[in-house]
Amino acid sequence: MINKKNIISLIIGIVLTSIIVSIILNIIDWTETWEIIKTVSFKYLIFGCLSILASIFVRSFRWWKISTYPKKEIHLFIKAVFIGYMGNFLIPFRAGELIRIWVVYKLGNKNAIKITLLSITDRATDFLIISSIMVLIIQFVNLPDQLKPIQFFSIIVFIILISISFIGFLYKYSIKNYLNSYSKNEGKFFKLFKKLILNSIEIIETLSKAPFSFLFIFLLVALFDMLSIWFVMLSLGWSLPLISVALYLVIMSFASILPATPGYIGLYQISAIVTFGLYDIGINQAFAYSILLQGITAFSYLTFGSFALLLITPSIIKSYRGS
Repeated sequence: MINKKNIISLIIGIVLTSIIVSIILNIIDWTETWEIIKTVSFKYLIFGCLSILASIFVRSFRWWKISTYPKKEIHLFIKAVFIGYMGNFLIPFRAGELIRIWVVYKLGNKNAIKITLLSITDRATDFLIISSIMVLIIQFVNLPDQLKPIQFFSIIVFIILISISFIGFLYKYSIKNYLNSYSKNEGKFFKLFKKLILNSIEIIETLSKAPFSFLFIFLLVALFDMLSIWFVMLSLGWSLPLISVALYLVIMSFASILPATPGYIGLYQISAIVTFGLYDIGINQAFAYSILLQGITAFSYLTFGSFALLLITPSIIKSYRGS
C-alpha cells in the first residue's frame, strides 16, 4: 500500500539516484567504457548468472527451512522468492518482499503474521551474514574515512542480531510464561504484540535445533553471492585480492538499504567505484564492471521471475475464483 512514507522514500531514492547518475555520467568516458565491455569473457558471465540463480535457490531453501513447513511446499517458496526478487528489481519500495509473502500466504493458505515474521527472519540473516563478513575482514582492509560508518554499522548490526537471538533463546520460557499470564481480554495491540513475540521465539527455537545446518546454508548464500561478483571480475580479466569480493558485497548490501529506484540504478555504480577505487581500478573500468553485474542480475531475476509468475498464475486465478 502506497502511503506518505513510501512516497517520501521514493522521492529521496529518485533524488539520490539522479545525483549519483548525473555525477557518474559527467566523469565517465563512454568510449573507453564500451571498449572495456566489448572485451568481456561471456563464459564467466554465464557462470555469474548461474551463481545468482544458485543463491536464489539456496535463499528459497533457507526460508522454507526456517518455516518448518512440509517438504512438498518447498516449490512454493522457490517460486515466491524468484517473483519477489523480480519485484524488488522492478518496483520501488522493495515491494518484492511483500509480493513473496503474499504468494506463500495466498497460495499456501498460511498465517499472515507468521509468514511475515518468517520472511523478516530470513532477510535478517542476510544482514547477519554481511555484518559478519565485515567484522571478519575489518583487520585486512584499510578503509578510507568515508567508509568508516559502514564498518561501525556492520559491528552494531552483528551485535544486535546475535544479542536478540541469544536472549530470546535463553529466556524463551520466561517470556512465554510472562505473555501467557495476561488475560485473553487484552487489547488488539497487545494480542498482536504477543503473537509477534511468540512466533519470533518459535523461529529462534527452530534455528537452535539445527544451528550447524543453518550455518551451512547461510555460508552457501554468502558463497554464491561472492562467486557472482568474482566471476564478473574474471570476465574483465581482473586479478584483485579475494577480499575485494567480500568488500564489494558488504558495500553494495549496505548501499541497498538506502531508498532505491527500480533496478537499483546508481547503487551498483557507486559501490563499484568506491570499492575498486581502493585497488587502483579506474572509474571507467569500475563503471563497466557495475553495468555487467547489474545486467546479469537483471537477466537472472527477470527471466526466472517471469517464468515463476507464469507457473503460479493458474493457481492465483483459481484461488480468486474459489473465494
